[in-house]
Amino acid sequence: MEPVVKIMSEAEYAIALSRGEINEESLQTEGYVRCCTPQQISKVARRHYHGERVVLVSFHIKRLGSLLHYELDEDGDRYPHVYSAIPITSVKRVQPYGSTDNGTVTYFAYERM
Repeated sequence: MEPVVKIMSEAEYAIALSRGEINEESLQTEGYVRCCTPQQISKVARRHYHGERVVLVSFHIKRLGSLLHYELDEDGDRYPHVYSAIPITSVKRVQPYGSTDNGTVTYFAYERM
């Protein structure tokens, strides 16, 4: 099974750490936490985090269990959605990532947070 990744600003991840879970507005408005696959990272980062430094949070898939569903978006791409707040204990790793002013995305060296 392919990895599931949540793109978050560094500030959003710090809040999640302090709360012990990843819980975003989409959980209240749409019923799920939006995630992506590794192949979708660049597209999602450019669309929603242009020019920001973000972190890529990947998860232990088995810990997400039946809460993980793949659904089509309006463009026909399948995105992973998690139908619950995601416990920090489900996090496998965190790595920095960022996009430049011209919209290209640059990988920053791996580091655990």
